[in-house]
Amino acid sequence: MEKKEIFGSFFLNDSEFAISVQYVQEVVVPPMVYAQLPLSPVYLKGLFNLRGTVIPVVDLKSIFKLAETQSTEDQRIAIVEIGQYRLGLLFDKTCEIFRSHDDEKNDFEDVTEEKLICGVFNKNNGQRIVQILNIPAILKLQNIPQQAELDARQNQESRTRKRGLQKKCISLHIGPSRCALGIQDIQEIRRVEKIQNSVLAIDYCLGIIDIRGSTVPVIDCAGFFGYPTENLNRQKDDQRIVVLKIDGVYFGLLVDAVDSIVSYFPDELVNFPVINNPRSEMFVGCILASDKAEILLLNPHKILHNDEIKALTHGHSQLYKANESEKNTKKVRAGAKKTYISFSIKDTYAVGIEDIREIIDMPESLMHPPGLPAHFKGILNLRGELVTVIDARAMYSIPARADDGKGKVLIFKKGSDLFGLVVDSVEGIQSFHENDRTKLPETMFVNTSFGLNSDIQEAVSISNGTTRVNLLILNMKSIAERVQNRAA
Repeated sequence: MEKKEIFGSFFLNDSEFAISVQYVQEVVVPPMVYAQLPLSPVYLKGLFNLRGTVIPVVDLKSIFKLAETQSTEDQRIAIVEIGQYRLGLLFDKTCEIFRSHDDEKNDFEDVTEEKLICGVFNKNNGQRIVQILNIPAILKLQNIPQQAELDARQNQESRTRKRGLQKKCISLHIGPSRCALGIQDIQEIRRVEKIQNSVLAIDYCLGIIDIRGSTVPVIDCAGFFGYPTENLNRQKDDQRIVVLKIDGVYFGLLVDAVDSIVSYFPDELVNFPVINNPRSEMFVGCILASDKAEILLLNPHKILHNDEIKALTHGHSQLYKANESEKNTKKVRAGAKKTYISFSIKDTYAVGIEDIREIIDMPESLMHPPGLPAHFKGILNLRGELVTVIDARAMYSIPARADDGKGKVLIFKKGSDLFGLVVDSVEGIQSFHENDRTKLPETMFVNTSFGLNSDIQEAVSISNGTTRVNLLILNMKSIAERVQNRAA
């Protein structure tokens, strides 16, 4: 007896579709959140991590122009595979598994690689019509992410690579995507103040800002990545300008929020499917995050193409270089350039970026051993390491905020102990030379909150274009010693 082909059927609204089980590897529950891939087609729901493999998920309703439904409780993702190509197909719910019968199956004669439906099953005397999905055609849809070459490359690399030094990156929200740039690639991060109009403001370029005598064009990253900015829920207070230097030219990327400092090992980067777009080379790899959507690591040198750089600077190259007085100042500068993370605990403070191991969101729950001092928020298990979380406001007798559950935690280390300092928000990154700053008189900051002045390493004023910014720089070693002494 001839063995009949087996199919699995699924629903999209009230329409039933079937897939040959030869293509179906498994059916899984959708993730809580998808990683959004910039430049992707509208029918790409996003990416998710399935046991170490990044899977692109296609929303078939978008392809077939079907209405969205309110309930997502029964939704499932069918993981289909042809060779090394893997894809997730999102359905409203599963139906049944059945064998094909010749008297029920009708194959279309004019099926081509572009036809998404290759036939139908006529069941229950015509009362039930099941459309057969042409999986090879779905895999050939325009801009569907392709995994095969990346998988082969990743498998080859996994046999030869060795774990290198741990690296750090800054994670950023760009529209619905969570991306990141290496700390070493970022010149500084600034609050959005005034962006001046410019004749060079083509398409994605919003205008220019002045940074210590250098004119810097600002690119709206969400619009540049293809997201309709008018539909995004963008909070101006959260937006930041990330300043990069590419081939000697400064650019600012307007991002919707700066999230955290994330540490990773190079061999932890996962290759992920890329779309057929020249800009896809900007994506280095994917950092698999356990708490949120996966993070797409960007190569800053591949974000803009050479012709785009020329379009922004052609005929006006002098605008993107320091003016003559700035050049002369640079020649006589002494001392290395230092980088600080600025943050708020009611007022604005800063700490050397080398003192911070990473930055995380305030966790939803902590362990609370008995007998902890009032300024201890609790103990956090951070990937197998215990972190003592300190409430900066309580330690310095500053009234608590109404939204006490929010904020950021600066993770730092003293000796073998890990500490987390809870702050209101992370403001940005400031880099400056010794000649850029002016030391403030001690009388300006000795009357700070109880005990805070003893933890202030110095207070400086730095040039920020046409204005100056005052920073109180904290000594993290002093804070750790204070905590250890109070806990004793």
